[in-house]
Amino acid sequence: MTGASDHPPVSVIIPCRNEAASLPHVLAGLERQTYPREKTQIIVVDNGSTDGSWAILEQASVERLREPVASAYRARNRGIAASSGKYLLFLDADTVPVPEWIAEMVHTAQAADFWLVGGRIENEVTRPTLGSALLALARPAEFRHASMEQTGRLSGGNMLVTREAFDRFGLFLPIQSGADGEFSLRANPERRPVPYAGRAVVVHRCDISTWGYLRRAFRIARGQAQTGAPA
Repeated sequence: MTGASDHPPVSVIIPCRNEAASLPHVLAGLERQTYPREKTQIIVVDNGSTDGSWAILEQASVERLREPVASAYRARNRGIAASSGKYLLFLDADTVPVPEWIAEMVHTAQAADFWLVGGRIENEVTRPTLGSALLALARPAEFRHASMEQTGRLSGGNMLVTREAFDRFGLFLPIQSGADGEFSLRANPERRPVPYAGRAVVVHRCDISTWGYLRRAFRIARGQAQTGAPA
């Protein structure tokens, strides 16, 4: 028999900036979750969208917030402040979780008795551009997993953090890029191996122009410089 302790309350937090094309997909993925809906709080934080993203959120069964200062980590921090779950799960707006995503992340966290969990991110080219192809090739799922094991740095596109961890170690740095990896290290001072939920898959929709890919690469490089992350 399963009890309430098997399904603790969770909060899913998604930062969003000009993701009108992707939002319907990630929201549909969350609607298909096997985890009890009554135990799931979904928070989407709009980060200054100008493309109709907010109008989509107004029609969705989610909690919606605004963060005017451009930074996905500021948006995540605003979501954390509004959250109520024991476990906080993070997605990007351009990803789609498999139906078992929440359940697998929570199960892994409970089994490991640790306050960080990383999940699997698989790339899918959904727009045939050079930028999309480069994005898909740059960080395949196996590379991300190996990098997590070697460095202990997690990706905000698929990670779980307990509320206790944020209470103890503080929030994400309010920077442009790399704060997820920095927090992963700050919250794991003993450098314990971080649990990996290999079946908690999210599909990253690679839908970006070549110029957009270059801007993204510059933002990531700047974040690496700010946090001391390896290139």
